[in-house]
Amino acid sequence: MIISLYIGQFVDDVLYIGGWPSAPDGPYAWGYCFIRGLNQAEYCTPSAQYPCASGKKDYGRGPIQLTYNYNYAQAGQAIGVDLINNLDLVATDPVVSFKTATWFWMTRDGKNLQRGGAQLDTRS
Repeated sequence: MIISLYIGQFVDDVLYIGGWPSAPDGPYAWGYCFIRGLNQAEYCTPSAQYPCASGKKDYGRGPIQLTYNYNYAQAGQAIGVDLINNLDLVATDPVVSFKTATWFWMTRDGKNLQRGGAQLDTRS
């Protein structure tokens, strides 16, 4: 069940169902299309501990659409990669991409499950 919720988070963040002529990957394609957020605004809260990436924007990247400088910094620390200076690795390196998604799930979203925050109906 938890695996389904984990994958479901990706589906919610990046799944695309085609249906128009200019759709990414064609009018009938679907799947993990949005490895970079559609809203590429700046998502940075400057701090001494988690600086903003110079000349880059901390918009959503990867299967869980990681945003904000502090998330990039903490995820990078957890997986041993300097993501503050290499934001695009979350979108371009599949291993880094899913490591950051797993980190986010386990430290943010998944904690709700451990605390009983998810109310699941398993009746058929």
